[in-house]
Amino acid sequence: MKPIKRKFHVLEDELDRLEYGPPKTLKAKWLWLAHDLLSSTVSITIQVPAYVVLRTKILCEDIEEKAEQPFHPADLIELLYDDFLINLKETNHLYTTYRQLLSHSIEPAEVTTFQGDYFKRVEKRTSLRLHLARKKVLRGEVFIYDVSQQVNHLDITIENILEILLTDFMKKYCSGDVPQLLDDLIHRLSND
Repeated sequence: MKPIKRKFHVLEDELDRLEYGPPKTLKAKWLWLAHDLLSSTVSITIQVPAYVVLRTKILCEDIEEKAEQPFHPADLIELLYDDFLINLKETNHLYTTYRQLLSHSIEPAEVTTFQGDYFKRVEKRTSLRLHLARKKVLRGEVFIYDVSQQVNHLDITIENILEILLTDFMKKYCSGDVPQLLDDLIHRLSND
């Protein structure tokens, strides 16, 4: 069963908190504090082609070996998302960023037979679960909301953004378009 993708995990909650203001009673303050402690991260499940997941795991094992510290697919996705958020902060070209995301579709691989016939192979998709900091998810949701003010029928979620970032990155990596990738990732790991 395919998980339901919510448009906003955090934004609606934060807007409600602003609307109702800080809690006034001691009990409400404790509940507010408990909520903040228990929801410092957001659990997100993405659906990507199975081969992308397999290739990502192999890349992460290579990084883990070279860095001599654990490195999982969720770590790679979080680094890619951090880069996405940094780019948003630095450029603030929301619509351009949105159009770039849309230009990277996640489609099944096209396979060519030796006879020259083309056919599309329906590639299986698999799930990856990760936990992102609430404030990072909020930044992405604010981006989505801001773009939705410019685009009719915007149908993109944080999950879609993460799926596109990972799939596009792995396509570039597999084609050799990401020079010095392992060294750059290991350098970032050692600085975090």
